[in-house]
Amino acid sequence: MKILITGTNGFIGRNIKEYLQNRYEKVYCPKRQQLNLLESDSVKDYLEKNNFDVVIHCGVTLTSIDQNLQMYFNIERCSKSFGKLICVGSGAEFDSRNYIPKMKEDYFEKHIPSKSDIYGFSKYEIAKSIESKRRNIYNLRGFGIFGKYEDYRRRFISNNICRLLCGLNISMGKNAYFDYMYVNDFAKIVDIFMKKNPKERTYNVCTGKTVDLLTLTKIIKEITVAARLHGGDQESNPRLRKAVSNARSNNMPQDNIARAIKKGTGELEGVSYEEMLYEGYGPNGIAILIEVITDNKNRTVSELRNILNKNNGNLAEPGSVAWMFDRKGEIFISDFSGDEEKLFDDIINSGADDFEKIDNGYLI
Repeated sequence: MKILITGTNGFIGRNIKEYLQNRYEKVYCPKRQQLNLLESDSVKDYLEKNNFDVVIHCGVTLTSIDQNLQMYFNIERCSKSFGKLICVGSGAEFDSRNYIPKMKEDYFEKHIPSKSDIYGFSKYEIAKSIESKRRNIYNLRGFGIFGKYEDYRRRFISNNICRLLCGLNISMGKNAYFDYMYVNDFAKIVDIFMKKNPKERTYNVCTGKTVDLLTLTKIIKEITVAARLHGGDQESNPRLRKAVSNARSNNMPQDNIARAIKKGTGELEGVSYEEMLYEGYGPNGIAILIEVITDNKNRTVSELRNILNKNNGNLAEPGSVAWMFDRKGEIFISDFSGDEEKLFDDIINSGADDFEKIDNGYLI
């Protein structure tokens, strides 16, 4: 298979290039001197000469709508010279001002991006062209793609994760939910579409799993604290193992997980998180235990005292209410095929408070 990839200086194009070059022999990634996408004759001659099986268009500029459309249409008008064109689209086509959770393909054109959003409006116009008639051109609309080479200074989520790891404050208008996809997973989907003949012209490409920014910050802090308290070895640190598993289930990049662990173990400089336990009373004298992870004990005490005072409560001295609480945990046993009565006796004799048989195992 003979493949052309445009825009390989960009984050997504560069990763797709690396992924496909490891799997195919004929992957072409010309520089601008070899192929200027803004020159229609140059594009026409290059495509006719090479007769590519697949063209993957990742080229984009953040400064000009006209140039983005010119690059696309210079390739589009030569569609008879290649087997298939796959354009890397974006959720920005839906207009970022009007995002709703889990938007489907038919949400397209419900709202039109502002022309001030050069990236979003360009992607919208290209998607509209692809949808206008059936041919050998397809749009893979990516959502929340992250990974190696991305510009953390510009991308909102990566920027805030890096700020958190460095102990800097993060800011956001609201706790929005996002759908994330690792760029290599996106490259795998591109590979599948290269080999198939899709029925539709446009596909939303996402994981279907959403996670909010506050959850991400909590996950990073938990990894850092677990590593600081019990070491960076997941095999001997169940708390860290659980935190890392939670991070992966929320599609957190492996690099961010590794940095959070190193922050906790002291291998990397930066903010130091501590786990603290505070005691207090809520409305009507309700006893409260508050577990926090903080990088500033003085600030945390002040904020907790303020919150409790505003809600008819107060922060108490150590030992005031802790005696009323017992720390409990749960253990789940699955696929047990031994003697149930012996298991019950062993568990109760070991000090367990409760033992319950549920559909797919036992809960202790």
